[in-house]
Amino acid sequence: MYVLAIGASRNIGYLSSLRLLGEGHTVTFLLRKPAVFDKDSKMQQHIKEGRAKIISGDATIRTDVQKALTEARIDGQLDAVLFSVGGAPSFSPSKGFVIKPPNLCSSCLYNVLVSYPEATPTSPQPKLIVISANGLTKASHATLPFLLKPLFTYGLHVPHVDKLAMERAAFHAAKWTWPQQDPKELTELLGPNWQKEMKPPGYLTELVIIRPSLLLDGDDKPAKGDYKTTLEEFKGVYSIPRKEVAHFVVEGVLKNWEQWRGNVVKISQ
Repeated sequence: MYVLAIGASRNIGYLSSLRLLGEGHTVTFLLRKPAVFDKDSKMQQHIKEGRAKIISGDATIRTDVQKALTEARIDGQLDAVLFSVGGAPSFSPSKGFVIKPPNLCSSCLYNVLVSYPEATPTSPQPKLIVISANGLTKASHATLPFLLKPLFTYGLHVPHVDKLAMERAAFHAAKWTWPQQDPKELTELLGPNWQKEMKPPGYLTELVIIRPSLLLDGDDKPAKGDYKTTLEEFKGVYSIPRKEVAHFVVEGVLKNWEQWRGNVVKISQ
């Protein structure tokens, strides 16, 4: 399998990529700072063996995304794109946790969506897996545990609006029904003409969105597949280690694509 990983210098994207590489697949990384793997002995071994490849670029720049989508094709083949962009938030007393730029996730995925290849008679469309978050929509927010609601309502409002705009663009590309009103910040995050720049809705046929509950680092032990998933809304779930989400990406979604294709999957412990 040939995979392009965007936003995989750490966390879920990194852990998923390590699992893929360990199984003998090839992963091409689009990295803003390629030196991030210089002292990573595990990744260096995969680089030396030719399975891990690095493209220097920034997903906020559309031409860099287009270059990555082209160069990640090996012998004309690109099987999947793993999108797990996420910023390192800082805390503002007035706004809660904030990321810079405030449209980091939505602008990066938008560049992917605008540039995404369609299926051809000789080449299927690559599978697109997008890592999002639980509690973004009104329906999922309503099912959050009482103790988490203040954090999700105030503390994580800014990064979650960004992810909500990210999902809105993906729903449009896939021609999925958007379940609520657009966030009022949508045009500010994606631009006033965001729909016009995209292909007609429905061109994205190979899509899975994963919404994990509150993410934790977890311990250093290998992932055990210790999680539960649903296509409905979870009630009363709290958290999940990142390594377990990575396990689901590889062992669950990619190896059982037809089971999950075309769905928003919620995952938690």
